[in-house]
Amino acid sequence: MSFNKWLALESLIISFVILLVGVIWRIVQGYMLTKKHVPDILKSYESVDYLQSKVTFGFIQSSFGWRTILFMSAGFLAIAFIYYVVRMLLSRML
Repeated sequence: MSFNKWLALESLIISFVILLVGVIWRIVQGYMLTKKHVPDILKSYESVDYLQSKVTFGFIQSSFGWRTILFMSAGFLAIAFIYYVVRMLLSRML
């Protein structure tokens, strides 16, 4: 099985586009939910949650860390690899 550079480049571009469409979809979905949300002011006063009177000191780690970058990169490469293999198999069949 020979390595096709153009097909590899196409696979990377396609996987980038797929991930970009996913991010754009999440942004559009959040925008639509924000625009359609109508808060009910009367219902919000039915149950009152009191604020915490004591302050806890500590460190909260952000969820966007090295693991997130690792999983995003692995997903990106997995999509590119699957696309590459499927295209190679289809080109051999035809």
